[in-house]
Amino acid sequence: MNSIKALLIVLMFFGLIEAKEIKYRMDIVSYHYNSIWKRQFNSDMFITYVDDKNEFNFYFPDAMGQEGFTLSRTQADLFIKAIDKYKKWNIKASKKKVELEKTIQDINNVDIFWTLGDDWNFGVARYMNISFLSQSTQHHQLCLSFPKAYNKYEDYGSHKLETIYFNYKEAVKLREALTTKAIKSFLVKAKKKAKIEAEFN
Repeated sequence: MNSIKALLIVLMFFGLIEAKEIKYRMDIVSYHYNSIWKRQFNSDMFITYVDDKNEFNFYFPDAMGQEGFTLSRTQADLFIKAIDKYKKWNIKASKKKVELEKTIQDINNVDIFWTLGDDWNFGVARYMNISFLSQSTQHHQLCLSFPKAYNKYEDYGSHKLETIYFNYKEAVKLREALTTKAIKSFLVKAKKKAKIEAEFN
């Protein structure tokens, strides 16, 4: 968690995010594929919300430290529509007992970030590919993949985010978490909590 706090301080110092970044969800499980063990492992994802910018930041640990991506409100709405299509395909594929690997949608120009040693780097992936991936006739995952992105503040350096996998129940939870209704409810509760805590100084 100390590295996360350090990240937030660095981002605020460079004016890349506002100070009102709030830890939002840590209960949605996503997976990364481990090529050594030949299986998927929990990626320990957590999501923050930046109130002033109406943005979501998705954080994942990696071999170098941290990596992740940012979605604007507009991009989050497109993501919600893609998850809705994934849900429909999931029902259809399971009913027909078929396997499918197919792109649902691309979301263009997604901001990404990653660590290299103690340094944080920022770039823009040309797109985030959202796809439907069958592991069996009854197990179908939502899959996020990104092309290589280049550091937008340096003349060198690039990074490719690891592919991210969600099982059906977690994809449904993610869809709900991205809605405006869920965010409004969360902010109301957060403000009430802050008000109560302020009385105990």
